[in-house]
Amino acid sequence: MAVLPVLSALSTAATADTNFNWSGHYAGVHAGAAHQSSNFSDDGAQATLINCCFLVGAYTSTGAQDATDSGALGGVQLGAMYQLERLVFGVDVDLSKSDLHSNPGQSWIPVGESQAAGTERLNITTRWVASEGLSVGYAKSSWLAFGRLGLAEASNRYGLSVTGVGDAYGPPSGSPITFAASTSGTLVGPTVGAGLKWALGNRMFVNAEYDFMDFGSASNHFAGTFGSYGAAALNTTVNQNVSVIKLGLNLLF
Repeated sequence: MAVLPVLSALSTAATADTNFNWSGHYAGVHAGAAHQSSNFSDDGAQATLINCCFLVGAYTSTGAQDATDSGALGGVQLGAMYQLERLVFGVDVDLSKSDLHSNPGQSWIPVGESQAAGTERLNITTRWVASEGLSVGYAKSSWLAFGRLGLAEASNRYGLSVTGVGDAYGPPSGSPITFAASTSGTLVGPTVGAGLKWALGNRMFVNAEYDFMDFGSASNHFAGTFGSYGAAALNTTVNQNVSVIKLGLNLLF
């Protein structure tokens, strides 16, 4: 096809102009840090506790339903790029083992004389994050500045606990509430990012990159018992996003 020699000539000219040919496949490793923000809600928890464990229906709700955490991450990436004059088009995937935990929750304090009270906590452990993206960059000399857009995934482990004391319906006053349950899930959402790549010799380059991953809202079902008060189920909703900063070393081939 006639277009192929033209593209080849443009790519050759770009190589001379930028001193580095970004076209090719690459693989590498990365390390960095991540920051996670989560917001937790459980609109039915108070009604459930009133029905099973609390004597009075008037409670004030307190507690931080928003939570944040920062941690380290590290992993691998694969990709391919094609250079056309100063523009560089790319596609890539990455996988990062993470160390992120957040623990949002809420508490109920009785209004009046009842001694009953409870605290609900959701522990979110993000075990890994991954993404697949398309990028467009601008090359000059040995540098490449790029923007990136794609999809991201987060593998989470959730642990829900409710602790406190009850004051009604069978068990003696002051009996402990001991609910604990867990589940897991993988969230999917959009990611957007930007960064720089810097060539080292003819076949290696490093990259510094920032990515924002928005996983939106996810619901989880937890079934268990409130100690001697009997069985019950709670349904939580979590909004989560993760910001990632990473530095990578890559081999172009």
